[in-house]
Amino acid sequence: MIKIIRIFMQFTTSYLLNKPVFNFTILLKQRTFNLLNLFMQFSSSLLENAVNEFAKLPGIGKKTALRMVLHLLKQDEETTENFSETIARMRRDIKFCQRCHNVSDADICSICSNSMRNQNVICVVETLRDVIAIENTQQFSGTYHILGGVISPLDGIGPDQLQIESLIQRIKKEQTEEL
Repeated sequence: MIKIIRIFMQFTTSYLLNKPVFNFTILLKQRTFNLLNLFMQFSSSLLENAVNEFAKLPGIGKKTALRMVLHLLKQDEETTENFSETIARMRRDIKFCQRCHNVSDADICSICSNSMRNQNVICVVETLRDVIAIENTQQFSGTYHILGGVISPLDGIGPDQLQIESLIQRIKKEQTEEL
């Protein structure tokens, strides 16, 4: 226990002095522990499981996950059930546009089905996040094509894993003027 306190004190001191912080994982009695887990005790396995699930989300650490779970516990049961049902329904019912691979409630997304958009102009993007960013500018009036990533041989992602072939077919089928 003294060793743990000493390491925690070193971490605290290095944090306050803005020095690089060492790895949080330590070996103690042939078992690996995370310092955060050593100091975060849960009185309920249900609470701990919920925190661990929230912590799996990108950008969410254990402290933020705990804050979210405690917030949900303060809400009435109906609000919490509505939240969980909305997430489950989104995951279960979401579709991908057959034309551009955007997320959609139907087979064709609202952008592709919008007659006010220039259907002859296609903006090719990497991910859905790019579509959202461009749409927020309200400057583009064409349609999109989401590739679903970038070619990365180191990660084993080649052209076959992306929506390149469907883009080629779309260009041939439609009267695309600008890409």
